[in-house]
Amino acid sequence: MTQDTDSFEFDFLDIPFDPDESDDDSAYVKKEIMNHEAVWTIYSGRGEKMGYAASREIALAAARQSELTVYNVH
Repeated sequence: MTQDTDSFEFDFLDIPFDPDESDDDSAYVKKEIMNHEAVWTIYSGRGEKMGYAASREIALAAARQSELTVYNVH
C-alpha cells in the first residue's frame, strides 16, 4: 500500500525541537522515499528529522517560516 502524499502539505514529526536551544539555526532539506512515495524531509542542523512535505517548495517554506537557514542536501 502506498501513501497518498497529496493528502498532506507538511507534517512536523513528534520530535521536540527548539531552535532557541541550539547555536545552529540550519535546516537541511532532502528528498527521500517514505512508504514507496517521494517526500521532502527537513533535518535540523544537529541532524534530527523535523518533518516532511509532499513538495520541495512546501518543505523550504516551512523551514524558512521557522526562521531557519535552509540548505539543500543532494
